[in-house]
Amino acid sequence: MMLFTTSFGILAILLFFHFLANKNTAAPDDGPRQIIASGNVNSGRQFEIDIAKAVSIIWMILVHVDEQSHKGIDFAPGLETWINTFIEFVGGPLGAPIFMIAMGIGMVYSKNQAPATNAARGISLIKLGYILNIARGTIPFLVFFMLYNDESLKYLSLEKLLCLDILQFAGLVFLFFALMKHLKLSDLLIAFAALALLMAGSIITPLYPDRELKSVWIGYFIYQNSLTPFPLFTWLIYPVVGYLFGKILLRVADKTKFYTRLLAAGVVLCGAFTAILLSYGHDLLDLFTDDNLYSQNTVKVLWILSIAAIWCGLLYFISIALTRMEPVKRLVAFMSKNINSIYITQWILIGWTTAGGFLTCAGYGGKFMPSFVSIAILTVVIVYFGDALKTWRKNRKQASAQS
Repeated sequence: MMLFTTSFGILAILLFFHFLANKNTAAPDDGPRQIIASGNVNSGRQFEIDIAKAVSIIWMILVHVDEQSHKGIDFAPGLETWINTFIEFVGGPLGAPIFMIAMGIGMVYSKNQAPATNAARGISLIKLGYILNIARGTIPFLVFFMLYNDESLKYLSLEKLLCLDILQFAGLVFLFFALMKHLKLSDLLIAFAALALLMAGSIITPLYPDRELKSVWIGYFIYQNSLTPFPLFTWLIYPVVGYLFGKILLRVADKTKFYTRLLAAGVVLCGAFTAILLSYGHDLLDLFTDDNLYSQNTVKVLWILSIAAIWCGLLYFISIALTRMEPVKRLVAFMSKNINSIYITQWILIGWTTAGGFLTCAGYGGKFMPSFVSIAILTVVIVYFGDALKTWRKNRKQASAQS
């Protein structure tokens, strides 16, 4: 019953987005300003979306450090349990789902949306995902295997090579949209396809729940275990919602009214659905803690989408407060532009420190916060100088060509 209820809720959200994206609400010349214009009025970078991407990557660095440093640790009830829950919440519903919604929005704002371009980018992202696996897992675990002669590290090097992550998922998303655009399917059919895959993925039971390496092949599509955290069927809904949201955002003439209503709708939807879950005896922690976040289903998706609506509304009003702070705007724009590089760099740093046994913590005192802050700052610094070097080489090449 809960499956069908939440499915109808998600369908209502998708249909609402589709309706808004295709509704002509242009105001007459002498009439009041409408929220949605008849044409595109919001081209270029959207500051609130850049903030969403920048904050989501910070949350993901935080939760990745938390996951790697506290492996196998069960906190006793107390302050540390609350800290762990907070980290898993901001690194869960406010992390990967927001990251993927922003990715869907970015696909709308992309200058080249041809099927061939999307397909090429999808294949490139999948390749990049395996390159990252080698750089953050296979190589460091093999190096420390040779240093420590620990057989478990040898097996982990193979496991890290084959595991799936956001980059492989993102590649599948671009391939999905390439196929949809090649078939010239409408946005409504794309939404229905995403919902159908979500329902299928919610029903199908994992065939390999115990981290078997053979699970990674079916794990591209259906959740199996912690080696397959982002399967296409149950996570596709987030970039599709972002894609439909982006179609609307292009035409939003009054952002303040739009985000005010989005925020209010999110509060009502989240409050109502949370009350329903509690009345059925659900533990809200089961929606996002540990591996529960990765094994998505329609219940979790509807709850997280309602939180995403609240978060995006809040970020818009935060963006208004930050809009005159030029250093902050430049930092946010830089992080948004280089989001993939930041994601890759932080995982390489975490991977090497984890493989060497340098990131194990007994609690949240001592090494945890210095480790997180150091990795976050070092990641941004490395990506900044890498981007600067890339720009310098490009300018030098152009100058040589002109001379």
